[in-house]
Amino acid sequence: MNANRFHDPSSDFADAGKDLLDSTGKLVMESVLEAKAATILQFFQGLRGSVHVALEEGTCAAWLHDLLKPHVSKIVVCDPRRMSL
Repeated sequence: MNANRFHDPSSDFADAGKDLLDSTGKLVMESVLEAKAATILQFFQGLRGSVHVALEEGTCAAWLHDLLKPHVSKIVVCDPRRMSL
């Protein structure tokens, strides 16, 4: 399983893949992506296996959810104050 976390961008960049984990929970990659649909989709298309994404609730969460849903196995949007990512 891969777990990714996006943070809302305050500029044209999103902190994406900050916590890219393998099935054992080991950190395997950190990335910074331009907050554009084509760039984000290209990143996710390069991942193998079952990809699970956790998004922090915020300004871009709905947009990212709709963008990524067809391309990942599971996607969750959560409030970090209520649950640990």
